[in-house]
Amino acid sequence: VAYFMAALAKESAITFPAIAMLDVAFAGAGPSGAVRKLLDSWRRFAVLAMTGVAYLALRFYVLGGLGIPPSGQYLSGNMTLVDRWMTSGRVFLEYFRLLLAPVRIASDYDFNSIAVAGIRDWDAWLGLSLVAGVIVLALGLAKVRPAASLGILFFFIVLLPVSNWIMPIALLMAERFLYTPNFGFVLLAGMVWAGIQSREV
Repeated sequence: VAYFMAALAKESAITFPAIAMLDVAFAGAGPSGAVRKLLDSWRRFAVLAMTGVAYLALRFYVLGGLGIPPSGQYLSGNMTLVDRWMTSGRVFLEYFRLLLAPVRIASDYDFNSIAVAGIRDWDAWLGLSLVAGVIVLALGLAKVRPAASLGILFFFIVLLPVSNWIMPIALLMAERFLYTPNFGFVLLAGMVWAGIQSREV
């Protein structure tokens, strides 16, 4: 019930089952232990899956589709899938900057605050490469630093619904989109702070 109500309140809550599966998997003792724990919890995840399907069905019934209509999308839905993916590279660069140096913040990232990118834009490729690299790093750390992997994957999974990767939304980016993903970044920051031997300034 709480999951269904959360999804009604904010669409990004649809990612909760994936986050729960990550938490269970990284709490396991190695890959075999993770798989065993996931299999042991299949009933709980089945209930979450059915709840998510019920929410999506209700959304489709009310809105006539899973996404927002083209008139409500950025640039009235005229961006192609390639445009959205390439521009997301620039958006992720800005998100990373905000996480590391939250200066020059804006209350609204309206039209052309982030220029639409194309195949030939190197900064868009840089952003996408950083995203891919960090995700690969998280998978590589799963055995030795499961909490770090959880923090990284939490960040990207929760941000996925508003990334314009799956379906176009009304904005390319917004600082409020970082509110929940920030928990993953804070987890990583806490691990780094805890690993510092001397904290004298």
